[in-house]
Amino acid sequence: QNSVIKEITNANNLNESIELQQLIPKPLQQGLLSGVAVPLKIQNSIFGILGFFMEKTSIPADEKEILKEIAKFISPILFAQLQKQQEAHKRAQLEEERRQLEHQYRHAQKMESLGTLAGGIAHDFNNILSSIMGFTELTLLNPNLNEQLRHNLEQILKASLRASDLVQQILAFSRQGKQEFKVFSINPLIKEAVKMLRSIIPSSIELKLDLPKQPLYLEGDPSQIHQVLINLVTNAKQALENENGSIMITVNEVILSQPISNPWFKAEKGKYVQLKVCDTGKGMETAIMEQIFDPFFTTKGKNEGTGLGLTIVHNIIKSHKGFIDVQTSLGKGSCFQVLFPAVEYQRLKPQEQVTLTKNIPKGKGTILFIDDEKPITDLHATNLRNAGYQVFDFTDSEMALHFFKANKAKIDLVISDVTMPKISGLKLIQELRRLKPDVPIILCTGFSDQIDAEVAIKKYGVQEFLMKPIDLKQMAVSVHKILNNH
Repeated sequence: QNSVIKEITNANNLNESIELQQLIPKPLQQGLLSGVAVPLKIQNSIFGILGFFMEKTSIPADEKEILKEIAKFISPILFAQLQKQQEAHKRAQLEEERRQLEHQYRHAQKMESLGTLAGGIAHDFNNILSSIMGFTELTLLNPNLNEQLRHNLEQILKASLRASDLVQQILAFSRQGKQEFKVFSINPLIKEAVKMLRSIIPSSIELKLDLPKQPLYLEGDPSQIHQVLINLVTNAKQALENENGSIMITVNEVILSQPISNPWFKAEKGKYVQLKVCDTGKGMETAIMEQIFDPFFTTKGKNEGTGLGLTIVHNIIKSHKGFIDVQTSLGKGSCFQVLFPAVEYQRLKPQEQVTLTKNIPKGKGTILFIDDEKPITDLHATNLRNAGYQVFDFTDSEMALHFFKANKAKIDLVISDVTMPKISGLKLIQELRRLKPDVPIILCTGFSDQIDAEVAIKKYGVQEFLMKPIDLKQMAVSVHKILNNH
């Protein structure tokens, strides 16, 4: 109660009073025989207790009244000091929140810049890949190739397809690429990745794998999950600095009975596929650990790392609604734990194998082909002519528009790139449709932040939207389908 004043008249009672002991520093408890606890009040509300303890066996009544007056006098002073402390704590919290928001804003700016860079790289690289893959396929159509040359060309084509996957990973990193999500077992993917990693990990580092016998399934993009493991193991290898040590990869199924969270992610309760990569390296300090997912952050030398490996991991896990955490200790290594939502087993369709170009469908018709990269126009024009079509190809969109105005009656199909100088592909097809509303159009791009398949078909009314690199059979099949149905 507000009016309660506690008096303790002997040492035993003082020691037994937990409430009063909390007010007395332990070194001072010896010899204290009596005490009084006076409430500190502001506007009849108690905000604390002021304790007085003495070596006397009892406290006279007049001294108690003096103590109450002292408490009454100092209450507003103490209350004002308490308010200052609370305000200072609140300011510190607001400053920390502001610092975190600034950090998030800088991170978002970096990601936006990287996204723009990634889009430019993807566009140019896909054009280069289109030429490499296309002319390789065109050469493979020659029935007179000897077996060794055919084998070499097939290896070039397969390497180009892997490079195409790499471009998709770059776009996924910038959140601008279309991810190919499907249900798959992680077990064979991990085995394949570890087999490749053994060839690049120094013999001084032992690479261990603990993989369950039962298949574990998740829904996602296999190439990106593969990239997560590669990047985590590469990070572990760098932490070991090529010295003796070990990297342990563990895969299993875990069930979270309650949600978990950290500064980067939150995982709800449920069943997950867990991927752990642990190393016996030097570990990390807290200040470094807080920055490991920041773009371009690296503790390595100028030529030893880009600072993007863990940022890519972060973005992939986020797009898969996953979770990542790291446990680390200086001198004892680090352990990254990744969780992906598990899915129940279901019969999966056999994985489609990459097939080399064959059985190009034949057809008839007149095609206008426009791309500002001459190797691409040469490639697909040659392939389509071999398939029986008449093709007029242009690298200049203005010249292509003039040609179409003069020959629109005989043009059965238009194939155009999106990103071109002078007149962009989107403006060009609008002009073509104004001149000939029913002309079918195939739109192609290595990358564009302006359009995707849904926008191309619904807004611009194109019949097909193809992402580069486009293999010869894919182009020929699309042309054959459109002209046969038109």
